[in-house]
Amino acid sequence: MDTIDIAIVAAFVVAFSIISARLSTTVITGPMVFVLFGLIVGPDALNVVDLSLDNEVVRTLAELTLVLILYTDASRVDIGVLRRNSEIPLRLLVIAMPLTDLPPENESSANVSVGRRWSQTVGHG
Repeated sequence: MDTIDIAIVAAFVVAFSIISARLSTTVITGPMVFVLFGLIVGPDALNVVDLSLDNEVVRTLAELTLVLILYTDASRVDIGVLRRNSEIPLRLLVIAMPLTDLPPENESSANVSVGRRWSQTVGHG
């Protein structure tokens, strides 16, 4: 990912921030818009931006984004509601989260592997 790629992504983020208030009244969510943007500018459509997972800038940007999303979600948690409904989050943390760390049983059961294109991941490649 070079300077042009970063500028394209930054311009999209700025454009999205301008229209995000209008989108909040529709069924279209922010993640939908960003996924669509990634699909359009990525290797399966226009191939404008290098979005390969082995690219260190993309990986770092994805990790920082995940940290920010998890932090903002955690800051909005109502502790009272969480205490009253603790069974599901507890099961997710104790049972489901460790299961996500297991390696896939075979290549076809892996959702995404580094270096595979979207079309190969969904079975069209």
